[in-house]
Amino acid sequence: MKKSVGVVLGLLMMLSLAVAPAFADNHCEGGRCPFKNKMGCDQGKDCDKKGECPIAAKVLKKAGFFLSNKAEIGLSEEQVAEIKAIKLATLKSMIRSKAEMEIFEMELMDKMSQPALDLASLNASIDEASAGWGAGAKATLADYAKLKAVLNEGQMSKAKEIWAKNEK
Repeated sequence: MKKSVGVVLGLLMMLSLAVAPAFADNHCEGGRCPFKNKMGCDQGKDCDKKGECPIAAKVLKKAGFFLSNKAEIGLSEEQVAEIKAIKLATLKSMIRSKAEMEIFEMELMDKMSQPALDLASLNASIDEASAGWGAGAKATLADYAKLKAVLNEGQMSKAKEIWAKNEK
């Protein structure tokens, strides 16, 4: 009996450590990545939208910056349209991810409230969710790379100039 209780308690501790990033700080709630701290915000400043993944927040912040400075940077209409499309895709993904995270949390809590824990099912749920978080983080990084590739070298230099001037 003591061994069973010890195993269950040990599993619950491991489970709480495995899913802790999903619940930590609620900063990334709804984001497409498992990083749940404020490190993604630029130099400790609050992100533009609460509850974002730091990678997605960077995509949205950079897209917003490019769009708000499109004339100074010299963006074409095609570039503006592409940046808007990347921004929209990122926002849609964040909404989907938030819903998936909430469903995961509900299902996990439901399974944990059962009289007998189905460890295989709990572990499978965690594995599935963590694979999704990893894939989401990679997809968001790909979106970020696409966003940066929209501008040519001259436009990127101009954007950095404007950014540096605004930071002072």
